Amino acid sequence: MYSIVYTTISDKEGAEELSKELLEEGLIACANYHEISSMYRWKGEIEKGDEVGMILKTREGLVDELIDTIEEIHPYETPCALSFEIEKGSDEYLRWIEEVTR
Repeated sequence: MYSIVYTTISDKEGAEELSKELLEEGLIACANYHEISSMYRWKGEIEKGDEVGMILKTREGLVDELIDTIEEIHPYETPCALSFEIEKGSDEYLRWIEEVTR
């Protein structure tokens, strides 16, 4: 089985650094990132700002370690790290995820 882990980070440079580290550790096969606008409640206040949303593709068996690693190296005090199971997908693409992750 396979999963997507979603996270956010403050800027494109941070997304590139996080993606590279996770790829080098074999925890993800691919990272997609895009600029987003966010609004959220933080420490009793409503905040808004620009961030980069990240979609990380991996094997289900690596999700816990991936989330732990995100929490460990992410610059946010409380980083978003949410997992979504991939129910179906291209057989070739899913095989590729299997091949390039550890």
